[in-house]
Amino acid sequence: MKPTQKKCVLIISLAVAAMASPLFYSPDAFAEGGVTPGRRLWDNIMLWVNFGILVFFFLKFARKPLM
Repeated sequence: MKPTQKKCVLIISLAVAAMASPLFYSPDAFAEGGVTPGRRLWDNIMLWVNFGILVFFFLKFARKPLM
C-alpha cells in the first residue's frame, strides 16, 4: 500500500470507531426515565401489526407447503 492509502484507511477507521463508540456505552447512561405510556402503547400496536404481517405471509405463501 502507498502511504496515502494507509493514511486514508487510518482516517476512515478512526472515524468509524468514533461513530460507533456511543453504542458501547451502558444504556443506563442514555435512559433518564422509565418507559412512557405512549411508548408502551406504540410497542404493543407494532407487535400486533408485525404479527399480522407475518400471518398474512404465512397464509399467502406458505399454506400449501405446510399442508
